[in-house]
Amino acid sequence: MKQKLHNPIGLIIPWSIAFLVFFIYAFYWKNTAQKIEAAIMAQKGKAFDFSHVDVEGFPIRFSVKLKNFSKPILGQNLHIDEINTTTRPLSPNLWTIDKVIGISLSDANNQKTDIIPTNSLATINLNYQPNLPRFQRISIEIANLDFKSTQNSKTLNNLKIHFLGDAKNNAYGFSFEGNGLGQFEPFTSAYLEPQILRGLVLDAKAFDNGYENWRNNNGQIAIKYGVVKLNKWGIFNSGDFTNLNGNLAIDGQNNVSGVIDNNAHIEVFSGNKIAIPNFKIHVLNSKIDIQKSLSSIDLGKISAN
Repeated sequence: MKQKLHNPIGLIIPWSIAFLVFFIYAFYWKNTAQKIEAAIMAQKGKAFDFSHVDVEGFPIRFSVKLKNFSKPILGQNLHIDEINTTTRPLSPNLWTIDKVIGISLSDANNQKTDIIPTNSLATINLNYQPNLPRFQRISIEIANLDFKSTQNSKTLNNLKIHFLGDAKNNAYGFSFEGNGLGQFEPFTSAYLEPQILRGLVLDAKAFDNGYENWRNNNGQIAIKYGVVKLNKWGIFNSGDFTNLNGNLAIDGQNNVSGVIDNNAHIEVFSGNKIAIPNFKIHVLNSKIDIQKSLSSIDLGKISAN
């Protein structure tokens, strides 16, 4: 009995289709990888600098590796030995930061501070349309962020930082939650410990063209909500600032100035608490102006608890 032969055409057609699909996908991957690399190279020496970039991961991902990343920020230079980020070919707007090695800040006197994150998760959701803010969303969560230098050591804990592009208002909404910011100016002058801070970075288009461009074009931060714990401030032993609201401006020397309204509930000396509605915190050159802030208190509105 003769064995029935398979129709070779029936095998050739599906294999040909599969090969064609793979070829089209490979072409798409290669073309997209080249665009990603070109977009990064276009920022070299402008928004940031680096020594080398690789785009790898075919066929299941785009994996970008940057070496010796550097960027001026707040009067200091941020340096990162290596950054690894990945995205999926079918959703190239969502990037996950997989690994960051060797983070440090150096000031004008070459004083170096090493930054060491522990248990971190970071994602960046990009907008590719020119009329929208560059970032749709940035989310960063870090259990511990250590700052170590020859002078001191500081730690931020339980950080949750989110930025959300707001095309309608040409702004970036932001949310900060965490502990330890009271170790840094302008908060140290009053021993403040921010817990929650939310607001807007105004003029997202200017911010997308670089921090310095945004700062030099009247860059402002609008505080819309905040809950802040007061540890110690003059005669005040402890308390809370709630419903923070106000604007902060940053000058060419990266000094922060502005006024923040809030409702304060503060313990004076020991045991006695007072409520101060519409209490104004005055910030001048990145320090809280205690005298001006206290002079803003309306004694007629103070109530004791």
